Amino acid sequence: MAMSLVGGAFLPIPAAVCTVSWTIGRVIYARGYFTGDPDQRVYGYSLSAPGFAGLFGINAYGAIKMLKNVRVV
Repeated sequence: MAMSLVGGAFLPIPAAVCTVSWTIGRVIYARGYFTGDPDQRVYGYSLSAPGFAGLFGINAYGAIKMLKNVRVV
């Protein structure tokens, strides 16, 4: 969730979409986990992984953007 907050400072709408995707995917993953059948977890992971990757990318973009503004003396 920290990635959602930090990423939302740079790109709020894409960060919100990625957070919703990740959250729904984790809920589906948990429901599949509780069934005891490992194959049921794949659906949740397939939805949450792109959301997590998107949040990671947004945060990397924000970090690079911030580092470009740093002046080395």
